[in-house]
Amino acid sequence: DRLVMLEEGAQVLVFEGIGERPVLSINRGFSAPVIVGAERSAGDLAFLSARDDDPFARYEAMQQLMLDTILRAIGGTDRDGEAVIEAVRQTLSDPELDPAFIGEAVLLPSEAFVGDQMKVADPDAIHAAREALRARIGEELESLWRGAYAASAANRFEYSPAAKGARRLRTVSLGYIAASGAEDAPRIAIRQFEEADNMTDRQGALGVLSNSIAGERTQALDAFYRRFRGNALVIDKWFSVQALWTRDDTIDTVEGLAKHSDFALSNPNRMRSLVGAFAANQRAFHDVSRR
Repeated sequence: DRLVMLEEGAQVLVFEGIGERPVLSINRGFSAPVIVGAERSAGDLAFLSARDDDPFARYEAMQQLMLDTILRAIGGTDRDGEAVIEAVRQTLSDPELDPAFIGEAVLLPSEAFVGDQMKVADPDAIHAAREALRARIGEELESLWRGAYAASAANRFEYSPAAKGARRLRTVSLGYIAASGAEDAPRIAIRQFEEADNMTDRQGALGVLSNSIAGERTQALDAFYRRFRGNALVIDKWFSVQALWTRDDTIDTVEGLAKHSDFALSNPNRMRSLVGAFAANQRAFHDVSRR
C-alpha cells in the first residue's frame, strides 16, 4: 500500500522493482470522497472484483465493470458481459466474504445511476441492456444463486449483522433466480413471502413477485394489503413496490392506485410512497408511449 498526497497540478508516480504491469487498487478504504477517473480494462476490473483484499476497492471495481458493460451494450459495441459473469462467480464462490458484502457487490448499478453517466439518457435502452445482463447473470450462475439462497434461508429472524447479511443475500439470490427465467421461481418467492417471520424477507419476496407475470403476484399483493392495511407505514411500502414496477402496465397501475381509498395527496408520506417512487422509476416515468 502507498498513500499518495495529490498536492500538485500534475504528478508522476514510479513503481520500482515490478516485473509486470501493475493492476492498481485505487482509493482503498474510501480514503478520499472523490471521483477517480482511471483507464482500466475489463480484465483489470474483473481481476480486482474477484481478488482485491480491500472491500471498498473490490466493490467499486465490480460496480465499474458492470457499468462499463451496460454502457457498451447500450452503445452497441459489446454485449458479451463474460467478465461480469466471471467476477460475480468468483464473488459468490469466495467462502471468506461476508454475505452482506456479497449481497451488495453483485447488484447491478441502478438504471438511474447508469443514466447519470450518459450525456443523453435513454431509459428504454438502459432498461433493456441492464435486464439482459441481469438475465445472463441469473441464468449462467443459477446453481450458485440457488446454493446461496439455500445457505441463507435457514436462519430465523434475529437482529444481528450476520442475520441481516443473510437476509440481504437471500432476497438478492431470489431476484437472480427469477431473472434466470426459472419456472419454479414464483413458487420459491411465494413460499418465502408466506413463511417470512420478518418484514425484510416478506417485502423482498413481494418485490420479486410483483415484477413477474405469475399468478402468485396478485396473491402476494392482496395478502400483504389485507395483513397490513391498518399500518400506514407498511402500506406505504405496498404503494411504493407497485410504483417501482418494471412491468409495461406500471403507469396504468399507478393511475389506479392514485384513486385507491387509502391514497391521499394531503398525506406527505403516502404521496411520496406513490408519486415519489414513480418519479424515480425512469423507464415508466419516461414511457414514450404516454408523451
